[in-house]
Amino acid sequence: MIEVVFEREGDRLVAFRSRGHAGAADPGEDIVCAAVSALLFSVVNTLEHYHVLTDVRVGKKGFLSCEIKEDDGMSKEIQAILSVAHIGITGIVQEYSEFISMEVIDRRIMSC
Repeated sequence: MIEVVFEREGDRLVAFRSRGHAGAADPGEDIVCAAVSALLFSVVNTLEHYHVLTDVRVGKKGFLSCEIKEDDGMSKEIQAILSVAHIGITGIVQEYSEFISMEVIDRRIMSC
């Protein structure tokens, strides 16, 4: 199963991470994995295209994380880009909930 976590600070999305494999089909034929990978890597590439300072990590077993380090006055634009990931993953979860889960956590609550 793919697990996606979005992190907020109040009403602002500030990070996301994804790990795992859907297992909906054989490797190379799994449309759920392909959809999640295409969506999240497109968001990362878009942030990098606009020179948003991020901390991006890619690892084994489907791991990807992206954290906004500084917004340089582009907060609205960054939120629009991150919202594409959130809305897209929400749609995938609605269609394929047996293969993917999503959680949204608030960092302000986590840091208490």
